[in-house]
Amino acid sequence: MSDKNINNINILSKMSVLPEAEASLQKDLQQILAYIEKLDELDVEGVEPFYHPHDLTLRLRADKAADVAGPQALQGSEGYENRLVRVPRIIE
Repeated sequence: MSDKNINNINILSKMSVLPEAEASLQKDLQQILAYIEKLDELDVEGVEPFYHPHDLTLRLRADKAADVAGPQALQGSEGYENRLVRVPRIIE
């Protein structure tokens, strides 16, 4: 993990790491990568993926479109009051 990698991570994540924290971040990332390399050494031939500890079947509702129009469609809106929706002013 080089300084160039840390700089690329800063750019891609749109974060800025303080110069005094770069060494610590570099060390942490090196430990994470070393752990992943160690996991790559495991033989997982024939091992099925583990998705969830319980055998659950999700109950899903039917996917039907609701026919809502007019004031009913706005009732859940923030700022809805007396059949009107209050919105922020955008023009001075």
